[in-house]
Amino acid sequence: MKKNILVDEDYCDPNFQKAKEYSEFRSFRRVNDDGKLEHLPFCCNLNELGQFGAGIQLYFHFLKFFSLVFLIMFLMTAYSIKLNFTGEGYSKTEGTILIKTTLGNH
Repeated sequence: MKKNILVDEDYCDPNFQKAKEYSEFRSFRRVNDDGKLEHLPFCCNLNELGQFGAGIQLYFHFLKFFSLVFLIMFLMTAYSIKLNFTGEGYSKTEGTILIKTTLGNH
């Protein structure tokens, strides 16, 4: 074992086999029809996450809801940003792109 300079603890080299075992132990899985564990697919049903606790399921429902909210807000403001960007308030060389998207450029 080596001495770690930053903290008063002994340092050991990383063990990739232990890291892989830990990752396999901590990953979300479900029991398939054969009774074996399988990893959850990336695009799984959000209700399947309820088996890991209500908080995890609610967190992903929260993310889904607010991603839709922000998409709707973007769609509502995209047209006004486009109109402001094509305005004649600032010359082509004056200011940054952010300034040209404001109402002052109209």
